[in-house]
Amino acid sequence: DYDANETKLVVNQIYYDWIIVDHYALDKNWERKIKPLCKNLMVIDDLANREHDCNLLLDQNLGRVKKHYKNLVPNDCKILLGPKFALLRPEFNLLRKQSLIRRKVPKLKNLIVTFGGSDPKNISEKVLKMLVNVPLAYDHQISIIFGPYAPWKENIKSLSKTLPINIVIKENVRNMAEIMSKSDLAIGAAGSTSWERCTLGLPSIVCAFADNQTFILDELNSNGISKVFFVDDKLDNLRKIILDLMDNPKELLKMVKNSSNITDGLGSERVLTELTKFDKD
Repeated sequence: DYDANETKLVVNQIYYDWIIVDHYALDKNWERKIKPLCKNLMVIDDLANREHDCNLLLDQNLGRVKKHYKNLVPNDCKILLGPKFALLRPEFNLLRKQSLIRRKVPKLKNLIVTFGGSDPKNISEKVLKMLVNVPLAYDHQISIIFGPYAPWKENIKSLSKTLPINIVIKENVRNMAEIMSKSDLAIGAAGSTSWERCTLGLPSIVCAFADNQTFILDELNSNGISKVFFVDDKLDNLRKIILDLMDNPKELLKMVKNSSNITDGLGSERVLTELTKFDKD
C-alpha cells in the first residue's frame, strides 16, 4: 500500500498511456491500485510465480511458454515470451553481423569475464587464479568487467599484476557490445546478459548465483548455447570445459550457431510494435 501510494504521488494525477512495471516484489495487489492511473499496464517478469493484473506481460526467458502464466494473468492479457523480445540496446543488433563473421573460424584468444556489476561473491578472482593453469594463446587477453561499485575491484587489480597472464581491467564500460563482439568466449552469470551474448553469437560458460537465474541456466545448457560450471574453490570443472573447447573448434561453432539463432537483438522494437497495437485497438 505504501509503495502504491507513493507512486500515485509521483504520477501526480497525470493519466498515462502506459505504466511499465519491473519489480519482483510487486504483484496484482500493487498493480490494481495503479491501473486507474493509466490506459494500459505492462509487467516485466521472469519468475512466473505470482499473479499479475496487467494488459501486457513480457517474459524474455528462453523456454518460457504461456502455460507458465496460466491463472497468473487476466484472460485478455497479451503475453510476450522468449528472447526474441529481449530488451537490448540497439548496438547489439548493429554489431551482430560483424561479430558473427569473425566467428566463422573459432578461436580462444580473447576472453571476457563478467559476473554483473558488482560480482558480490568475487568469482572473478577464482576464475583468474584458475586460468593461470590453462595453456592460453601467447597473445591472449582476459578482460575483467566491473561496475563502478564492485567491492573486490582493488583486490583484482592487485592480483592481476602478480599473475603471468595478460589481464585488462575494464570499469563501468559504455561499449559492452563492442567488447563482446571482439571476444571469443565469455565466462559469467546466466542473467539477462545471456541475450546480449546470443545476439552476438558469443560462446559462453555460465553459472547461476541468483535464484531467478536457475531457469535460464538450464535452458541455455539444454539448448547447446552455453556450458555450465559450478562455483567451488578451484573451479576444476570450469578449467576442464575450457580445455575441451580448445580441442574442439566444432563445438565452439555449434555454440555460435545455437546462440545466434536465439535472438537477433531487435526485441525492443518488437515490444514497441506490440505497445503501439494497443493504441489502434
